[in-house]
Amino acid sequence: MNEILQGILKDYKTSDLWLGSEYHKWQQLSNKSKGTVGERYVESLIREAGYEASFITAGNNEYDILADKDARVEVKLSFCRKDSHDYGGALVADLHTFQHIEFDRFDILALVSISPEKHVQESLGDLFRFRKRGHKGLWRQEIPEGEELQVWFFTVQDLEILWDDNPTLFQPQHNGYITSKIFPRVIDYGEGRHDFKEVLEKFRRGG
Repeated sequence: MNEILQGILKDYKTSDLWLGSEYHKWQQLSNKSKGTVGERYVESLIREAGYEASFITAGNNEYDILADKDARVEVKLSFCRKDSHDYGGALVADLHTFQHIEFDRFDILALVSISPEKHVQESLGDLFRFRKRGHKGLWRQEIPEGEELQVWFFTVQDLEILWDDNPTLFQPQHNGYITSKIFPRVIDYGEGRHDFKEVLEKFRRGG
């Protein structure tokens, strides 16, 4: 591309900020299809952990996966989001929200978070930003390599404890609850939340 055209185009923002990411095709799907891919992915992770896992087909209004015969697993997914209010429409690292969480419909909640890889972050320039450091704590300023795609597992009790400690962590919406913007930092970006076996055993113990 010639320099004159490059100079003109640099002032325009593309809506396809995920171009060049291995998650690009996934991000371009409809919301329903995005969710189905996430559910299938979590189902595969559960099988890899050595447990039976049955994907529940469309029409079930409760949970997404039945694991180890009786553990109801609900899957929620979030690509990191754009923010026009504080970040000029840029994609923002760790800006994830998970919607329609209904606590009585699952035993284990699996949250799938997706962020663009470092080479995509760099190619976006000012169209990719990290969360601002504020008085409520420091947001990380780097996504470790290999953590662009993560799955975090929680029992209901895990979530209730987090909520008790952070009263604004979940906000009511039409169907269930939505996580607030502080959620990724509250859970330390998923540290210690990746082991399905550990969470399943905790569920079995009643916690």
